[in-house]
Amino acid sequence: MAIAGSRAGGYGRVSKPAKYKCTKCSWAYEEPAAGGTVCPDCGCKYVTWINPKEFIELGIRQDAILAKRAQAAEEAAAGQKGRADTAAKKQKRQQKNASKARKRNRK
Repeated sequence: MAIAGSRAGGYGRVSKPAKYKCTKCSWAYEEPAAGGTVCPDCGCKYVTWINPKEFIELGIRQDAILAKRAQAAEEAAAGQKGRADTAAKKQKRQQKNASKARKRNRK
């Protein structure tokens, strides 16, 4: 399950382009996403990522948001489980009381 706005489900979010610099010809260029690339000028496969700090900071912020959402979901699930347990106990108690009442009425 992908959470909207996360790295896993980042549809609809404008992403910053990754900036690279070729180690052979010093050509600087941008790609739409971080990842494997080759220099568009000379075709060299050895490039240096220029702005990794921005992407790392963005990833840290997104991970913090995801952690908060996960914690909130766990708390909600725990609350829902507690309510379900209480409802089950109440129903069991009502059935037991009804059974006792039927036995009393038979005598």
